[in-house]
Amino acid sequence: MYDRDASGRIYVQSDPIGVAGGANTYAYVGGNPLMGVDPTGQNVEWTGSLFGGGAAFIGGGALYKYEFTSECKCNIKVHIKGFAAFLGLGFGAKGPLGDLGASGGVLTMTSGSDCPSPSDGNGRASMTGINVITGGGFSLGSQIEIGRLFSSDIFVPAMAGWDVSMSAMVGRAAVLNSETHCCSGE
Repeated sequence: MYDRDASGRIYVQSDPIGVAGGANTYAYVGGNPLMGVDPTGQNVEWTGSLFGGGAAFIGGGALYKYEFTSECKCNIKVHIKGFAAFLGLGFGAKGPLGDLGASGGVLTMTSGSDCPSPSDGNGRASMTGINVITGGGFSLGSQIEIGRLFSSDIFVPAMAGWDVSMSAMVGRAAVLNSETHCCSGE
């Protein structure tokens, strides 16, 4: 059982199983125990990757490819692949490709659903953060939303690519391929 504040919605402790659940002991609330909300204790964790790029100088856009697999919940495990397109505000340093930047990495996302669904990766998309990635690097203050999947890790290490920027973007995400498997007993 996770300790929560008096409202029962905000987590106030790290994961009781410690690092056995992963290096980030606040991953169960998207890395943000003050903003993470799981009123029923049933959020679904998704692990996978997000890669893409774009350009921005005050205004701009980006296109990202994502691939995520849910944890086994409700006796199913879902694997999704899709794209997210963004428009927004930002600025960045010129890199090897001029104003173009590209980055990606491995992420843990959370959905507010009780059970995983292929449609969890469809819908509104948003991305904010400060990126310092020159071959390898990190994203700071990153908040990513892809449909019902969200990640709000304050610090995302192990990113790859070229992206030295600060941006806030909104757009749409669409699952293009999904697989659902039974996983009872996991």
